[in-house]
Amino acid sequence: MKIEQRPLYMKNLINFSREILPKEWETGLNTLQVLELNEGLYQSGPLFFSIKDIQDHEEKSFTFYMPINWATEIPPELDSLTFTEELSIRNAVMLRQADNEDNFLAAREKIEQYAKENQITLEDTSYVICTDVFGEYVLDIYIPIKDVSIK
Repeated sequence: MKIEQRPLYMKNLINFSREILPKEWETGLNTLQVLELNEGLYQSGPLFFSIKDIQDHEEKSFTFYMPINWATEIPPELDSLTFTEELSIRNAVMLRQADNEDNFLAAREKIEQYAKENQITLEDTSYVICTDVFGEYVLDIYIPIKDVSIK
């Protein structure tokens, strides 16, 4: 497993948020895949999600994203979805092939240890890119580096 610093950039995203237990993360991806089939959306990149702790709760705040090939208006009947033109993170710490970990929360701990050793301050939100390889997800975990120069 290699940890490195990289940007993360995705364009034309449909997304939705929900509070769920971390072990239920695949249900959000399944919801996006059903939308792709039912609504005629064309997925143009890997599905991914962000995850953030909720104080004093076992559930976490998840936002699930699907890149599509062009900007779109969300139909009123799909009011739980939003469209994001772009997600741009200039600098993040990334752990590739995080599927070698027990789960993405364990992978986050490795990234936090790397950040501590390299005196890097991280944001609270993690982004998990889910690449489907022969029916299994390979996970790449990105955690944005906090810009400490901004006060």
